[in-house]
Amino acid sequence: MFASNPMNALVMFVSPSLSLSSPPPLPRHERVHGIPRFRILCSPAGSRQIDMPRSEYKPGPFDALLLQFFRKKMVEEVGWDSEKPGYVGLIEVANHLMIKGKSISETERSAVRVLVSLFPPLLLDLFKMLIAPINGGKVASLMLARATAMLCQWLMGPCSVNSVDLADGSSCSSGVFVERCKYLEESKCLGVCVNTCKLPTQTFFRDYMGVPLYMEPNFSDYSCQFNFGVPPPPPASDKALQEPCLAICPNASRRRELSGREIEQCPKVISIPRVVVSTKAELPKPPLSRTRLPPWTSGHRVNSRRAGLVASAPSTPPNISEKVAESIKNAEATCAEDAASGECAAAWDEVEELSAAASHARDKLKVDDPLESFCKDSPDNEECRTYED
Repeated sequence: MFASNPMNALVMFVSPSLSLSSPPPLPRHERVHGIPRFRILCSPAGSRQIDMPRSEYKPGPFDALLLQFFRKKMVEEVGWDSEKPGYVGLIEVANHLMIKGKSISETERSAVRVLVSLFPPLLLDLFKMLIAPINGGKVASLMLARATAMLCQWLMGPCSVNSVDLADGSSCSSGVFVERCKYLEESKCLGVCVNTCKLPTQTFFRDYMGVPLYMEPNFSDYSCQFNFGVPPPPPASDKALQEPCLAICPNASRRRELSGREIEQCPKVISIPRVVVSTKAELPKPPLSRTRLPPWTSGHRVNSRRAGLVASAPSTPPNISEKVAESIKNAEATCAEDAASGECAAAWDEVEELSAAASHARDKLKVDDPLESFCKDSPDNEECRTYED
């Protein structure tokens, strides 16, 4: 996400040339016994906006190099490249990264590897070891906010440094406000935003640079707030992970038609493993809720009544297996032409939704298992005995 030589860029941020709307700042540094001491632009007051130009950002030659470098690293991770040039091709590679991952966590790990590969060896370790601990991480947060604002506009669009509230009650100019995220707007997908940008970027800065980061994308106006130095909330409390599909999502209307209801949450954010199996495969049957050994292991005869109960127990909801198999076949046919297309992504989304519906239906039917009902009424019957492993 940063320049090919980030060390030079980081040096630039020690003395950033940003105008503040607040009173004149403290000196950047002073010397005590010949040793420079840095002061941080933080205060106990409430957060304030730092004025930045609001003009439209126009990419230059350096931005083209950053785009090419970032795309090269992403292609190396994905193992596939789009034939389309520029930013459009980058978005297709990002979509392919989503398709390649068999789970949400795998996609996130892949995106983190891409971010790590952007930096020279040892630089991240040195930053985490030497810079991150200074003044409780505030120096590192300030530097990273300015680095992001200056070097990532080619990816996100116009952005500016602002002040954020920290956990200790102070405020610090370690935030970045993205006016309208180009990555989100061009991908048209909440799942791509969350799984290839928000979550992996938060993980990257925390684990590899020693700085907590909380990203707050706004899916209504496509803005985004970076909060360096602020830990993200638990996933259950993160609003971005509970949002429905974007209005501009090309697959949202199709999902509504398939489900016959309004989608409350983007399915690409739910941690459901992707189903990549043969069309001839059957969904696995749910295990019995009780641990039982076969009758012959304890000298019991096979009871015909018990065999009838097991045979009549529901295993897979009607027609679900056929629907899943058909959806997989359709997805394979759709993706054979263009594996990075929106139609391909929508086809696999349908497979995921049908698979999840099958799982939920099986859980519901399992409650009405005749064997379970029989054993509730006759717990002492030999067919209902349980054995310790």
